[in-house]
Amino acid sequence: MTYYLASVTSSPSGAVFGSFLGLLVFVYFASRFVLFVTAWAATARENEQEEVPVPHPPVLHSEVVVRGGPSGGAAAGLLGAGLLTGWLGSRFLRHRRAGRS
Repeated sequence: MTYYLASVTSSPSGAVFGSFLGLLVFVYFASRFVLFVTAWAATARENEQEEVPVPHPPVLHSEVVVRGGPSGGAAAGLLGAGLLTGWLGSRFLRHRRAGRS
């Protein structure tokens, strides 16, 4: 550590960026320290939890219902949408033909 700081501060770039490099070195060592402390705390015997029995997995039953066609409301909606589309399409085509003439 001492050798590294002495070599960094003696160079011209170290004089310009020395404080920033020192801050980066400090953050590196501080983060390593925090990493090792949290790993030690996580593996301590005092932090072990009691054994909890694992519940049985749920059993899911799927039910498939097959119908022959659309319901009455769906059929009426589809018929209405088709009629509206046809009516709007015929008005659009009449308007285009009238514009060409």
